[in-house]
Amino acid sequence: MWLARPIDAPVSPVFFLSNGIATAMHVTEERALGGDYRTPNPCYDDGRGLPFLRYVGKLPSTSSIWNVFTGQEIDMMTFTLANHRQTVRALLERVAAPAEWINEIPV
Repeated sequence: MWLARPIDAPVSPVFFLSNGIATAMHVTEERALGGDYRTPNPCYDDGRGLPFLRYVGKLPSTSSIWNVFTGQEIDMMTFTLANHRQTVRALLERVAAPAEWINEIPV
């Protein structure tokens, strides 16, 4: 597994932030996905790191995913975990988080 960690390894808040993408959905979108959003995301295993690819073709055409920090719409076909981590780094810098937290985010 691409994101594998030893079972007894501590998971820091920064590790969680840099690898966990939270999405909020309207109930109609949840129904359209049929529970897929609750299953483990294959992007962590396939090496491509495209966390929203599993939603393509399943969400209504009126659905959009937005980066709430930048205000930009996310392209589900191209948005990567690296893009997410750039956002997390920018957020941590904006709030003057400790440098060791920022430096823990992979680039």
